[in-house]
Amino acid sequence: MYFCLSPGGLGIDARLLQYGDIFKVLPDSLIATDGTVVSGESEVDESHITGEAVPVEKSAGSNVIAGSLNGSGTLTARLRRLPG
Repeated sequence: MYFCLSPGGLGIDARLLQYGDIFKVLPDSLIATDGTVVSGESEVDESHITGEAVPVEKSAGSNVIAGSLNGSGTLTARLRRLPG
């Protein structure tokens, strides 16, 4: 079970998210669901999915994958696939 933050800072269960919702990914946390970055910049470790050993830079317009580990930046993303 993943928890994420709404843009207002309220922590919610990721299972409550719906298509098009905006969620915040804090530094050093797991990404709750697939999405597209709306704002922010960070490096994301996708190695368990892609096998890529080097973290991938993410910024507005980049896709993020559920279960990936966010780096030192904060990302705001729009949900594009429901968790689970």
